[in-house]
Amino acid sequence: MLTAAEFADAIGVPYPTVALWLRQNKVKGATQLELGGLKVWQIPASSVELYKGQENRPKRGRPKGVAVKKKGTKKAKPAK
Repeated sequence: MLTAAEFADAIGVPYPTVALWLRQNKVKGATQLELGGLKVWQIPASSVELYKGQENRPKRGRPKGVAVKKKGTKKAKPAK
């Protein structure tokens, strides 16, 4: 079993990315344990082979169909 940091190093991905995948349940076989008030992720070593290649990793970016609010400038009201 690997920790999230060990898993991130093994597949060459930044730790925050792996932490996000874990919170979104995108790492197969990962379980979260509570040890003395701390929550620790355990990832099977066999998952390293699944995620080493780009084709099996979760897709990057915003999911299709999600609306994006565009920030625009407000037009000034005309003086009276």
